[in-house]
Amino acid sequence: MKFGKIKAHFGVEVLVQDRLGAVSRVKIGRKSGHVVGDEVQIMDGRLTRLERHNELIRKTQFGDQVLASNLDYVGIVVSIMPKTPVYFVDQVIIACRAQQIEPFIIVTKLDLPGSEEFAQSLRQDYSGSVQIVIGLQQLQAFLNQKARFIFVGVSGAGKSTLMNQLIPDAGQATGDLSEHGNTGRHTTSGSVLFDLPSGGELIDSPGVRDFAPVDLSPEQIAHYFPGFEKLAETPCKFRDCKHLQEPGCLVREQADPRRYAQYLSIRASIQV
Repeated sequence: MKFGKIKAHFGVEVLVQDRLGAVSRVKIGRKSGHVVGDEVQIMDGRLTRLERHNELIRKTQFGDQVLASNLDYVGIVVSIMPKTPVYFVDQVIIACRAQQIEPFIIVTKLDLPGSEEFAQSLRQDYSGSVQIVIGLQQLQAFLNQKARFIFVGVSGAGKSTLMNQLIPDAGQATGDLSEHGNTGRHTTSGSVLFDLPSGGELIDSPGVRDFAPVDLSPEQIAHYFPGFEKLAETPCKFRDCKHLQEPGCLVREQADPRRYAQYLSIRASIQV
C-alpha cells in the first residue's frame, strides 16, 4: 500500500506521484471523480481518494466541474485583451472563499494599450479585498511561499504564457505526460500539476468562459462578495442581512453603486 497525489488526468488514466517521488500511471473509471491535487491511497493498482481539504468547483451546463483539490491559493489571470469580465473575477473569488481558498488577481499583457487603466480599475474595485499582482517579478515573489497554487482564467487571458515563463518546459512536460505507448494521442482532460523551481506546486487549468459558483446560499453570496468586507465591519441591523431591501442595511447605503449592482447581478444569476 502506498500514498500519493494525482498530478494529471487523462480521462481513463491518472498520473500519480507517491510520497517517495515515483510516478506511475493508474487506470480509473471515466466517472471515478478523481481530480488533480487529490491525495490517494494506492493498493493493488487501485486508487482510494482521501478526504479533500477543499476543491475549486464551478457550475457548467453539463454539471458541476471540480478543477482541482487541496489548494492554498487561486490566481485569477486577467488581461485587457480579451478583457476579463468583472463578473468572472467576482464569481471566482466567491467560489474560493466558500472553500477557504485564498484568491488573488494576476494582471497580464501589460504592454497592451489600456492595460494600466485596466489595472487601476482593478485596484479600485478590489483594493483591501484581494491582492493584485502585476508583472512577472511580483508574481514570482508571491509564488515563493512553497504552497499549492492554481491559475484560472478565461481563454486568451495569458495563462499559457505565464506558465511558460514560470516553468519553461511546462508545454513539453504536458506533451510528455500525454503520451502513452506509441500512440501519443492522449491529451489532458483537465488540470496538470507542476513543481515550481522555488518550491511549492502550480496547477495549470484549462481556460473557461465563465465561473459560476455552486450550492451557495444568499447569506454566503453576501458574505463572500469582494468589496463588502470593510462595510461589514459595521454590521447591518439584521445579522443575516442579504443587502436587498432590509431596513438598516448599511451595505446597500454605503457601497459603490456600480459594485452593488454587480452584487445584485451575481446574486440573481446563481440559483439558490
